[in-house]
Amino acid sequence: MYLQLGIEKRQYFTNQDKSRELTPEGLNHLKSPLMQLSLKAQRLFGLRVEESLKIQPFVADRETILFIKGSWAKGGRDRSIPISTAEQRAWLDEAKALVKNKQASLIPIDTSYKTYRERFNKACQRAGIYHCHGHRHRYAQERFQELTGYACPASGGLKRSELSPGQLELDKEARLQISRELGHGRSCVTSTYCGHQDNHLVNSKQV
Repeated sequence: MYLQLGIEKRQYFTNQDKSRELTPEGLNHLKSPLMQLSLKAQRLFGLRVEESLKIQPFVADRETILFIKGSWAKGGRDRSIPISTAEQRAWLDEAKALVKNKQASLIPIDTSYKTYRERFNKACQRAGIYHCHGHRHRYAQERFQELTGYACPASGGLKRSELSPGQLELDKEARLQISRELGHGRSCVTSTYCGHQDNHLVNSKQV
């Protein structure tokens, strides 16, 4: 379609590290415990901002997985994210203790999503927290290392030519798994987060 219209397809380098770390200092600048929990959810589970606000902790907690309901997610697709660390479990326990109501989200009950999203964005800016999508990148990169045992290209990891046949297969499986956890249907999108071994260019939007 792009070529037929004579428009050059938009391209992005994907081996740049776009991840962001969530620091205690940044969190402490936020007055709202609910907002702090949403930021932590982005970092610990790779959630999009919208998902981190709309998530209902009691509904999401399925013991060994974090269940993301389609109505919270981009594209309206349900998905599951493994709960594999004590920090993730602690987040769920903290979130459930704070909201109490089993049907409550991390948005105050008297506030619409649109209004709260604007409030959240402004609060993050005042706290010096920018590019929240970078927390999702950090999650993906850490999951890649957890699943493969080595760093991804965006974190300075191995190139394709340096991988053994076994590592190539592991790389493929890891990218598929991370793609599912992030809520994507295509493993190639993972290159936006983790980088591509051959420094290829891929078409991308904020995902």
